Amino acid sequence: MRRLTALFSFCLSFIALAPAIANYDNSPTVGPARGWLVIDGGGLPSELKSLFIALAGGRDANFVVIPTADPDQQMEKLAEDVCRSTWAKDSPERMRMHNALEKIRPGIPSGYRITYITINPAKTTAFQFTAWTHVQPDHSVTCIPTDYINWESDGELEFTLAHETGHAVDKACYGHDRQTQQQMCEDRADRIGFGILARAGLNPEIAVSLFQKKHQPNRIKNFREWQKQYAQQRRNNASN
Repeated sequence: MRRLTALFSFCLSFIALAPAIANYDNSPTVGPARGWLVIDGGGLPSELKSLFIALAGGRDANFVVIPTADPDQQMEKLAEDVCRSTWAKDSPERMRMHNALEKIRPGIPSGYRITYITINPAKTTAFQFTAWTHVQPDHSVTCIPTDYINWESDGELEFTLAHETGHAVDKACYGHDRQTQQQMCEDRADRIGFGILARAGLNPEIAVSLFQKKHQPNRIKNFREWQKQYAQQRRNNASN
């Protein structure tokens, strides 16, 4: 009896769906007469990205992003390839860096792709005890060893991140030879870093304590000059 009832119910359902089945368009769907295929193994160069966006209809076109790479694997690869070390994923220093980054984030200019990586103490002799940034126009990577994070106070760490961000956003220093233009670009990164802290509502004066620990009087002088210019700029803005 149950089988007959089930069969009867199936027949009624089929009859009810018959009009929809009859009107179903089973013809193949054909896309544009001519499309484009951009093939790359990952990490599109900026020129190819621009071409891809243009072929898709420009920046206002609709894009569907389907991420397939494991974010942890990406970070591990960046730590190895760029920072020449290993990613300190589960370290307390990583959380300190994250907290410092969140505090300065309101002051960071938009439109730049920057990845900040906490790494285990670097194995190379070039970068034993400092933070540094590998600058690229389409994606910069900042590397900060855990021992360096531990050496700094929270405020000093905030400035260090702001300074390294200054390198990443300073287009005037893109491509400059590090040996001949290093001091100029370091001074510029400091000044951009001061501004980032100020826009984030933090006190740039904290940088002075870091400069004193590093015995860098010229950086203190650079800060004082920036401080005067910044104060004058605020007075001018207030009077307008």
